[in-house]
Amino acid sequence: MDTEAVLAELETVTLMNWQPLLPEEIRRIGEPDDRVRPLPTRCAVVHIVGNWCGSISIECSVPMSDTATRHMLLMDSDARVSEDDWQCVLKELANVIGGNIKGIFAQGCILSPPEAYENIGYVYGIPETPQVLRLWFESDAQLLKVVVHEGLAELSLG
Repeated sequence: MDTEAVLAELETVTLMNWQPLLPEEIRRIGEPDDRVRPLPTRCAVVHIVGNWCGSISIECSVPMSDTATRHMLLMDSDARVSEDDWQCVLKELANVIGGNIKGIFAQGCILSPPEAYENIGYVYGIPETPQVLRLWFESDAQLLKVVVHEGLAELSLG
């Protein structure tokens, strides 16, 4: 994996897709202190399989998720955001970011359908897949994390 190319593309595609959805500028920041990381958060993930296997996840504060959802779905600024609404928006954002990153790895990779979750009292992670890249962004004191996980989790229903 060309780490620099992936970092550059990850930053570019994240800024390009999130900035139009937020009223304040979004910018890349260093890793925040654990004390300022918000809980609950909302996240979405898309998996990449093929010549390279891994996942791209995005995780943000609930207020940032609500703001992005209202803007993308052309809702009033005080409208209630339903679970279906924010999941739809975060899944689409994860899918777009994942699709752009997938093209860097190798031909022959495909994306899974995206999934979205609300994290209350825990931090989102994918078992058995190390985080190989992690970028943090901030807009209006709200945080967004974008992570590249490498590998496939061995999942069983047993």
